[in-house]
Amino acid sequence: VMDMSIQKVRPAILAGRWYEGDATRLRANVEKWLGTCDEALRPQAIVAPHAGHVWSGDIAGKAWCVAQNRGYKRIFVLCPNHRMPVSGVVADDSDAFDTPLGPIRVDTETRDALIDAGLVRMQPSAHKMEHAIEIQLPFMKVAAPDALLVPLIVGQMSDKMVQRFASRLRT
Repeated sequence: VMDMSIQKVRPAILAGRWYEGDATRLRANVEKWLGTCDEALRPQAIVAPHAGHVWSGDIAGKAWCVAQNRGYKRIFVLCPNHRMPVSGVVADDSDAFDTPLGPIRVDTETRDALIDAGLVRMQPSAHKMEHAIEIQLPFMKVAAPDALLVPLIVGQMSDKMVQRFASRLRT
């Protein structure tokens, strides 16, 4: 049942092509790749590959493993852009991103605060065909099912802008 407050959902455009489209098989793959990891690890960030799961799922699972059962309220997924030039950091206007495992709600409050602070611009066209965020979402959905998503594409940035953006993410 879809939450009625979700009005705009970014579809899972890669399901069945870049990763398993069947929810049961996808969950089994992700759970296998996540495995178990050191409970003492408390990362501030993870770096995971964004290729199709057949090539990168085992490595992405090792990266996302540390996000399991941590009670994260929000997860920022930052990615490069492969489809069109982007300046700065750009957001999508969706309320959720879909996956075969169900939608992941976007933390629209945090996204909008970053926009209001002048650190992020709204540019849905950059997100429309971009794969790098979507590839991460099955791992996020299984590892941190209650976390909200802040999906951002990062393009060319000045050193000063990088410092301002990173400083804001730390707070």
